[in-house]
Amino acid sequence: MSNDVTEAVKTNKPAAPEQMFHYPLSSEFQSMFQIFFLSQDQNQSVEVVETEEIDFEEIVERLKMGESVFIKNKNQKILEAHSKIKKEEDEETWYFTHC
Repeated sequence: MSNDVTEAVKTNKPAAPEQMFHYPLSSEFQSMFQIFFLSQDQNQSVEVVETEEIDFEEIVERLKMGESVFIKNKNQKILEAHSKIKKEEDEETWYFTHC
């Protein structure tokens, strides 16, 4: 996490989405996202967009219009590799000091 996001978490203030979702990925993988826009209309229509970059301005506008937005990384191997690396970095030994 960037310092801005860490500071936002400590102070309970919102961080910009582009700061929260910024993490290094290996350049050998091309990241592809699927964005699902769910409308609250009578037909409950769903629009699926596949993209390499997430347009947060469009997502905010869609949310303001009452739509639900789901973002999925289409490249599962990238997520698995990233989460495994992150898990290894975050692992710390811990124990109870009292009951």
